[in-house]
Amino acid sequence: MFKTIKAKLSLLLASILVFTLGSSLIVTQWEIEHTQQENLGDSFLRAEQVIDTLMAAQRSNLANQSQLVGELPILSTVVENGDGATILNSAQSYQQQLKLSILDILDDEGEILASVNDNFDATTITPETDLIIRVLEEGQVNTSLIMRHHQLTLLAAAPIGIPDEPSGVLLAGTFLNDSFAKKIKSLTKAEISFWVDGKIVGSSLVPALRIKTEDQVNQLNWDQNSLQGFQEIILQDSVLRVRKLYNLSGGHVGNLIIDFSLQDAKEVVARIQHVSIGVGIAIFVIAVLMAYLFSQKVIIRPIEALKQEAHYLALGHLETELDTSREDELGDLAQSFSEMRDSIRNKISDLQLLKQTGDVLAGSFDQVLALKHVLQTIHKKINVEKGSVYLLDEAFLRIHAYYPEDESIQPSAFRKFELGEGVAGKSAAEKRIIYIPNTLESKEYIAREGEQAKAILCVPLLDRNEIFGVMNFSGQVDTTRFEESDEKFVQALAHMTVITTKNIRMVQVIEEQNRTLEQKVTERTRAIQTLMDNLGQGFFSFNHEYRIFAEYSKQCDLFFEGPIAGLNPLELLFAYPGVTAEQLKKQKRLGLLQEITAEERSVREMLDLIFEGVTTLDVLHDILPQEVRRGEHILEIDYRLIEEVAGREKSLMMILTDVSQERLLEEKIKADEQRFSMILKVAQDKKGFIQLYKELERILASVLTILAAPMENIDLQELFRHFHTIKGGAASYGLLDMSRHAHVTEEILSRIRSGERTISKSFIEDLVKATQEARQILDFSLEQLEGIIAAEELLQQERSFKIKESEVEELEALLVNQVSKELMKQIHKVFARIVKEPIGQVFRKYAETAKDLAKQQGKKIQIEIKGGDLPVAYNRLESLFATMIHLIRNSVDHGLELPEHRLEFGKQEVGTLILEAKQQDHCLQLVTTDDGQGIDPERIKSIALARGVINQNFAEKATRKELLELIFSPGFSTKEEVTEVSGRGVGLDSVRASVDSLNGQIEIKSTPNQGTRFVISIPNIL
Repeated sequence: MFKTIKAKLSLLLASILVFTLGSSLIVTQWEIEHTQQENLGDSFLRAEQVIDTLMAAQRSNLANQSQLVGELPILSTVVENGDGATILNSAQSYQQQLKLSILDILDDEGEILASVNDNFDATTITPETDLIIRVLEEGQVNTSLIMRHHQLTLLAAAPIGIPDEPSGVLLAGTFLNDSFAKKIKSLTKAEISFWVDGKIVGSSLVPALRIKTEDQVNQLNWDQNSLQGFQEIILQDSVLRVRKLYNLSGGHVGNLIIDFSLQDAKEVVARIQHVSIGVGIAIFVIAVLMAYLFSQKVIIRPIEALKQEAHYLALGHLETELDTSREDELGDLAQSFSEMRDSIRNKISDLQLLKQTGDVLAGSFDQVLALKHVLQTIHKKINVEKGSVYLLDEAFLRIHAYYPEDESIQPSAFRKFELGEGVAGKSAAEKRIIYIPNTLESKEYIAREGEQAKAILCVPLLDRNEIFGVMNFSGQVDTTRFEESDEKFVQALAHMTVITTKNIRMVQVIEEQNRTLEQKVTERTRAIQTLMDNLGQGFFSFNHEYRIFAEYSKQCDLFFEGPIAGLNPLELLFAYPGVTAEQLKKQKRLGLLQEITAEERSVREMLDLIFEGVTTLDVLHDILPQEVRRGEHILEIDYRLIEEVAGREKSLMMILTDVSQERLLEEKIKADEQRFSMILKVAQDKKGFIQLYKELERILASVLTILAAPMENIDLQELFRHFHTIKGGAASYGLLDMSRHAHVTEEILSRIRSGERTISKSFIEDLVKATQEARQILDFSLEQLEGIIAAEELLQQERSFKIKESEVEELEALLVNQVSKELMKQIHKVFARIVKEPIGQVFRKYAETAKDLAKQQGKKIQIEIKGGDLPVAYNRLESLFATMIHLIRNSVDHGLELPEHRLEFGKQEVGTLILEAKQQDHCLQLVTTDDGQGIDPERIKSIALARGVINQNFAEKATRKELLELIFSPGFSTKEEVTEVSGRGVGLDSVRASVDSLNGQIEIKSTPNQGTRFVISIPNIL
């Protein structure tokens, strides 16, 4: 009658109530409350014991399940193959078989390969990192309590494959949700809740009470971090005990709330408040004692016994027998444990059988023997009598193995059949397992007349969901049993059969290929060597030790004048390019080789990165040396990386092509093109060139004058300006040799400015020599222009221009007071035409220079000239015109962007440069405007601070105009590297010096990403 724990507890409480009411003696309020506290303590203790028992059982169950599945060879094989679909199918299969809430498969780096979980998307999963790392490091099963997608989860992790070297991690888990809480409640009669971050994530409470309890706990504002062990919270209608829950690393993941209601106790108190205190105390003590003894016998001891049995199961003692004789909830729980134990036993048996079969198949090289072993395994598992394997061959299923050995096969009836033919053909065509318990009772099987009943099982063999074959089995109806749990077993075995068969066939193909491989390699090598020897190129390869292999083309013997096998290619090509192969060998034997050269070291460092796999040849190919000169040969070098093959280590091949004749021809063509370009530019502006020639003569003479002064008086900045002006002016007329020579001279001057050298006698001698060489180059350039400009023209131009100007000035002075004002105006116009020329000639020279420079830098430019007809006196502005070329070059080099960059800023591909001359308030104004990237004052400030041009105080107070003016400072440049065009900070300094010498002004206006405008104002020139 009273079989359940609930009924027994109800009987006990009813007895206490009757005894209390009948005694007519009072129990004081104080003693009642005290007794309630003790009772609650015992209740909480029992509840916690039940919870600990269930949690331990769950942990043990999860640990065993995950370990068993993780040790499956087939799972390790699936993970190592890396097929996402197969891994996901395996995960789904194990999750369904083991009835888990969570089953994840991860690789050996902790990345999720497949995840099968209830109620939420696998993409939101973040596995317990510490748990996975510990499993990978220790190779042992571990369990932990974690939060997964707002669910408190008991998770077990096991290594997949060999524990010491796992190929991945298997995560198996179950949620501590409402169902789990209700199960605990059924055993403890207490309301159970799991509370995380202010929310109840699983509870036995009904929804209304759950919300109420959640609000009451949150309103208490108690500090979870200070919670030690447990904390009891007394509410109006109940008492809560809160206990922390921890993960594997000891981290706090949530709280367990055990809720015992006080409503019934309050009603009892209300009814017995008028009972005698003395009698009540005695009665209550007796009642509590009876309850305690009863609970010890009925609840605590059975739970302890069940807990001990569950512990044995958790340790792997599957032979443990459980007491299932009780007819209450504990009996049900014991029965569940017993069923779980039996299930684990069966799974272990299946896994062991699969492992044994897998071990045999892995070492098998005979297809027939391997297939027969599979048939024997099915025979042991399902108790079939006969079995055969048919493999797909040219649209037919042909027999390849059968069991048992002495079975007589009828070739005409069973040797082959088509897909869809018979039950086995149907199983293969539909790619599904077909099991017929009794052929005489099945519509799928057509029995022959007089045929006896039998059981049939057909299992398709699938390769990536494509039919590979089918296994066909038959046995007695009363002895053959194919349960639903056996389906995964035969599927796993079928998959192993397909993999083994394919591997055996692959080995057979490889063995056949190996029989003829050596002969093919020999013939191929001989053909390749013949081809290499007749290509006229040098081919050789070497390893990371920089030793040339014995196989190389004959052309290498000609390039290096001797055999090169075993030599260091970097020494041959870069360290000692003038030494023959034989000489190099001799010097190595005598120990005469010098230390490694800088070029050899640079090339070796790059090739080391390729050999070590740090980078690829594609990345470094273009910065490796492309050409090298050996004696009379100019060799073009190409590189090919040969990966490790057939046991031969990674190597690098160099392909050498003699391009000596091509390079000589290219140099001649380039020299002729430069000469023709110079002639064309001079012919288009003879007068401008003559003026440049005179200006260069004057500058060179000025340089020699400066160098003749005492060393302490030498103006280094003035020398910089002179040679920078020579470089820009020479380049504008195509005098490239002169421009390059000036650039090299700038390099000599830069060593003084950088502190590498000091001004000394030898330094001055070097500069004098460089200046004399510049004069020789200028004279040679003039010789090349013979026929375009004669020496007489230079002399006549100089003599005629100077005489004409002085005569004009003298005549103007004489005629001022001798003729009428009207006549004087007409005479002045005539004199102006004589001594002045349109400025357009200078602007057109600037335009050509800008176009040439833009073409060199891959930029597109259009040039507008405004006010080109304005006449100016050239002789007064020669120095300004010579230095203004720096403004033009800066506009192209610093200002205008590459076409692709202009498009990114919403501009036209073609940049614009405007050259303008105009008369403004008795001043000549020369204006250059570009629509380039402009000048950023903040960038100017940071560069000037970094280079010590300004101090912090000036930087903080400087205006925008003052910051822009810094670009005229000597030695200041925004370029990080020096080029033949800019980078020394001399050009704009020279322009400012020329403008100052004419009492003029230069103004700069610039807007980032819009452009820059320079305005030069020279007074009283027109």
